[in-house]
Amino acid sequence: MSKWNILLLTSVLVLSACTSARRATTEQPGAPKPGQQASGNNGTVPIVLDEQALKSKYALDTANLSYKFSYLSTARGDKITFTAGKATLTFSNLENGKVGDLTLEILESNVSKLKGVIKNLTLNPGQNHVQMTLSPTAGASGAVGDLTIDVTVEGSVGGNGNNSGNNGGGNGGGNGGGNGGGNGGATLPTNPNPSAVSFARDVKPLTEKFCAECHHAGKAVNLVDYPGANNGAMIDKVIATASAGTMPPSPRDKMPADAIEKIRKWKAEGLNP
Repeated sequence: MSKWNILLLTSVLVLSACTSARRATTEQPGAPKPGQQASGNNGTVPIVLDEQALKSKYALDTANLSYKFSYLSTARGDKITFTAGKATLTFSNLENGKVGDLTLEILESNVSKLKGVIKNLTLNPGQNHVQMTLSPTAGASGAVGDLTIDVTVEGSVGGNGNNSGNNGGGNGGGNGGGNGGGNGGATLPTNPNPSAVSFARDVKPLTEKFCAECHHAGKAVNLVDYPGANNGAMIDKVIATASAGTMPPSPRDKMPADAIEKIRKWKAEGLNP
């Protein structure tokens, strides 16, 4: 073989090796897509509990309820506080992109009464709606039947949040408590319909003006942060009480009809961020 043929063959082999190495770097199976992050601590899970359902179905003393929550490396617990018949437990700074079991246990006077588990849950960018079935435990004597609740789970694109988040029973105590916590540094998901009513652009200014005095981060109902405010049942309650003139309570200014209609339209269009 001539010297020139050897040089040509060597060049071809080097080029092939470089191309293979570049492909291996840019086409790894399971790698996050551009603009997405498969890990980090920006995941958020708000869980809404209905006071009447817990009273009527299980005869629980809702003034003495607490919870235990766990997901991957996160474990929290606190008192449950109901406002207008609802308690929103908002857990932020959860790990994105990892598979784990999410567990919620409800206790009455420190005795376990109900427990639910969502198996093999992964918090991915964007919102996902799943169901959790709360079942009576051995401590729930006489209780029968399960209670199924809708749970919104959300992972966020972006770096890790620096806030500890406010999770739990509305008293802001101990282990980062306080239902309806802040976003924990999370980035809002992209609005899938920019022409629709948006929380950030249209609704947040209204809730900050008429609701924030009582319903902010650290309270049982948080209407100034997303996620937190993006709960359909809670927004129905906001619309009903604002329309009836009972919220905001006197002597505060009432929410005008056009503002109520804006919130109603936001809910009808899918609670866009």
